[in-house]
Amino acid sequence: MSKDSTARVAVVGSINRDTSIRVLRLPRPGETTLAISATQSGGGKGANQAVAAARAGAVLTTLIGAIGDDPAGKELMQAFCNEGIDTLLEVVEGEATGQAFVSVSEDGENSIIVVPGANTEFRRLTPQAAEAVAQANVILCQLETPAELLFDVAGARSAQSLLILNAAPALPLGETVWDLVDLLIVNEHEAAEYAGGGHGDINVIVARLLSKVPMVVITLGSEGCAFFDTNGEHIRVPAHAIEAVDSTGAGDTFCGVFAAQLALGEPIEEAMKAAVAAAAIAVSRPGAQTAIPTFKEVGQLLRSDADPAGTHYPL
Repeated sequence: MSKDSTARVAVVGSINRDTSIRVLRLPRPGETTLAISATQSGGGKGANQAVAAARAGAVLTTLIGAIGDDPAGKELMQAFCNEGIDTLLEVVEGEATGQAFVSVSEDGENSIIVVPGANTEFRRLTPQAAEAVAQANVILCQLETPAELLFDVAGARSAQSLLILNAAPALPLGETVWDLVDLLIVNEHEAAEYAGGGHGDINVIVARLLSKVPMVVITLGSEGCAFFDTNGEHIRVPAHAIEAVDSTGAGDTFCGVFAAQLALGEPIEEAMKAAVAAAAIAVSRPGAQTAIPTFKEVGQLLRSDADPAGTHYPL
């Protein structure tokens, strides 16, 4: 599929080198366990989401972030080039590229430790990065880089663009940050945390989130995802029946594909369907970026599994 020159996604976020360690089960506190295998690959929420957007097809994808002046940074930059991603990466002298250590059990569960490295030094947009943000239809941010960066992003965006915040990992955010966001993507646990608990009542949680931002997407793992907005619309897309191998990067795959589909002008529901299908394929494979599917693969799953379908009803 040729790229649509009018469809642009700018992803502003973290870049890591992942070390994935496969184990029979995740170790308990104080326990030592032997690994089955260990592999290295590209990671970081920003980088993962950019790869997912680029593989979603037809969108021009720009990744804006920071790497260290080390071999890992150079290797990752080349990998982004191979994906067809435009990069505006700050090279932080004397700092290592971010790292993540991911333990993955046989049932696909994971635990992750992140060493942010150069990502912590990424606090302001360069003039070139600000221009890329201004040209984007959709801007996608996360919280593995300093939250203050969101103010730079919001100041550079065009009035017609959509600013999506995947507010992960869950961190304390001031009210002025929420004012910058058009659409929030969170999982169930993050949704409850940002809602201040909500006593497990999804209606209370959603109402509290919608008091902060106009639109919310909650990813529900094996239950799919749900969209809510301040107009009272609710769209639910169920998940595909896929045997989970590794859930690492599934949420990032969802976010990148979802953003790309919106940049192409697809309706919210269609973007959700594509993103859910892409995430399902990703969890069926090991790794983060290595597991992200092409849009051809996503289309094949959507055509072969007609069961997931969005439904509309009042909140």
